[in-house]
Amino acid sequence: MTGSTNSALEELQQSIGLKDTIELLEFALPRIEKRCDELKRHLLAEDWDSAARVAHQTISSAHVYSSSRFEQNLQQIHQKNIEIIGTVSFQQDLAEECEAIIQTIKAWLVNH
Repeated sequence: MTGSTNSALEELQQSIGLKDTIELLEFALPRIEKRCDELKRHLLAEDWDSAARVAHQTISSAHVYSSSRFEQNLQQIHQKNIEIIGTVSFQQDLAEECEAIIQTIKAWLVNH
C-alpha cells in the first residue's frame, strides 16, 4: 500500500508542483482522517447508508493520495455490499488502509 500511495503523491507533485502538493495534502489530511473515522464508525454501527454517503464523498479524491485497494474498499461501501462490508475482516482491512495512507502522507510531508 505504501508504495502506491507514494507513487500517487509523486505523480501529484509532478503534476502540480511541490508547493501546491504540500498545500493540498496539508489541507486534505485532516479531512482524510475524519472520513476514515466516519467510515469506521458507520460500518461498526451497521449504518450502511451513512457509510455509503461518506464513501461517495471520498471516492472522487481518493485516487490523488490512495491505493487502488482503498478505492476498491470505498466502491464496496458505496455499493452497500453488506455481505462484504459487514465483515470484521473487511473493516480491519479498511482501518489498516486508512492508517497506512495517513502515515504515508504524514511521512511524505515531513520529507518534503
